[in-house]
Amino acid sequence: MLGHAGEKSVSLPEELRPRWIRGDARDFDAGRQFDMAIMMFAVIGYLTGNDDVLAGLRNIRRHLIPGALFVCDFWYGPSVLSDRPTDRVRVLPSPNGEIIRATNTVLDITRHTAAVTFRLWTLDGGNVTAQTRETHLMRFFFPQEFALLLSQSGFAMESISAFPTIDQPLTDETWNALVVARAV
Repeated sequence: MLGHAGEKSVSLPEELRPRWIRGDARDFDAGRQFDMAIMMFAVIGYLTGNDDVLAGLRNIRRHLIPGALFVCDFWYGPSVLSDRPTDRVRVLPSPNGEIIRATNTVLDITRHTAAVTFRLWTLDGGNVTAQTRETHLMRFFFPQEFALLLSQSGFAMESISAFPTIDQPLTDETWNALVVARAV
């Protein structure tokens, strides 16, 4: 992924070209501080234990100047529990046939996690030419819980809303929450 990102950014002027860092949210070192950090696509949810979430948030805070903004999104717990995930199958066209993707999710409500298993089959001319399976363990959060994790990491929550807007309230049908926090 970093290779593709680097290739895509090579046409930018040098001063605008991003510096790509491969690392773990809990302990990467960018070598400097910034006035904003963004962690999107529910990446914070891959940190499933409290210690891991705190390590990730504290590391991000370490990279921010006081007053800097931190924006992230996560799976919103009340919606995950009220509008539970269902098994799904999607068929996508591909250059030589199609790709079938099946998704199954198992919730662990005591740990606030969802084990999402993806199975992919690549078909070429009606024949299966490849298949793969992977499981992603994702955490979902509740507003007070996330505010506490932020405060324990040197942030103050400024807002929480329905993704992707900053002013739409969360509902039982809102699967993704958008958070804006400020480094204190």
